[in-house]
Amino acid sequence: MISNQNYLGTRGVVSKGNEMDFHESTVETLQQIGGDLYLKLSGVFKDDGTTNARIIVREISSVIIDGEENSKISMNFPDGEVLALRVKERELFFVVEWNDFGSRRSQTNSYLIKGSAVEIDNN
Repeated sequence: MISNQNYLGTRGVVSKGNEMDFHESTVETLQQIGGDLYLKLSGVFKDDGTTNARIIVREISSVIIDGEENSKISMNFPDGEVLALRVKERELFFVVEWNDFGSRRSQTNSYLIKGSAVEIDNN
């Protein structure tokens, strides 16, 4: 696991020469377990192709969805596409376009999750 302090960027994330671009990646899982948030993504672009990524916000202290405080976080529809993602030392900001192709519905939400640390790995 890589600590977020090695990461910079808005759409791309840089860690010691390795770049990961989360734009248009697919949300596989978005769930809160205990006090932590787990965001699993597929189709993340990396120097040598695509990979999966897992982002964990440890010890969540604040969840803001579309500018409003919230107590829980979950997937709104079965399919989600990342439009933007930014990692800071103790926060994760991302925008997802959620789609339910069966009912032809979609919605876009922004998320700002704060915690004690943010971790990213690409397995």
